[in-house]
Amino acid sequence: IENLAVLAPGAHSTCALLTTGVVLCWGANDGGQLGDGTFEDSAAPVAVLDMTDAVQLERSCVLRRDGTVWCWGDGAYGPFTLGYQNTGRPEPLPVEPRSGASGCSSGFQRIANGDAAGGAIDGLGRAYLWSATVDQVIADGIVAAVDLGAAQGVELCFLHESSQLTCWSGFEYSGKRGHAHPPVFELDAIRRFSAGWAHACAVSLAGEVSCWGYNDDGALGWSGGSKSDSPVFVDFDN
Repeated sequence: IENLAVLAPGAHSTCALLTTGVVLCWGANDGGQLGDGTFEDSAAPVAVLDMTDAVQLERSCVLRRDGTVWCWGDGAYGPFTLGYQNTGRPEPLPVEPRSGASGCSSGFQRIANGDAAGGAIDGLGRAYLWSATVDQVIADGIVAAVDLGAAQGVELCFLHESSQLTCWSGFEYSGKRGHAHPPVFELDAIRRFSAGWAHACAVSLAGEVSCWGYNDDGALGWSGGSKSDSPVFVDFDN
């Protein structure tokens, strides 16, 4: 593939963002995850319909040059979060809030997309999240987000300008329309974090590492079980 900028592999399909803004996908297409308007598998790369201005690719979602987020595929088929759209869509659709929700539809600067949730940061540092059970909404309490990431089991995390990391898991309504339930945990004094396929890790300002999520093949650096919903300290001395 010429002019390759970013490669985004999924469970049974892969997409690629080109430097031209075009997105190509190939592999399984039973949920419309190739975005070419069909449900036919393709061993060769096919172009996502009407996509020529993408600036960020996250699995089956893109951030476009105009600040809008577009997704395709099926939320029931792995990493293809479509916000409130949870049926197979073989062409890109915008992620937008339903009437009455507190989200927005443009002005985004960065996005993340996981198995069960997606999120974005706008130009003012406000954080937004969405899933199959939560309309796109503002993430309460986050007013200066600088980074975000999503992964299976981890769901979605935002890093604040103040070095605090806030993470959600298991999205559902809190009883108030347009708001998700409170985050599952927060970490202070975080320098950076990285979300993998099924786990995430964070580095503190002091250089300490904590990880959470699934512990397949020892991904958490921890011997306490197969999964941890809260951060566990990585002890490099043992």
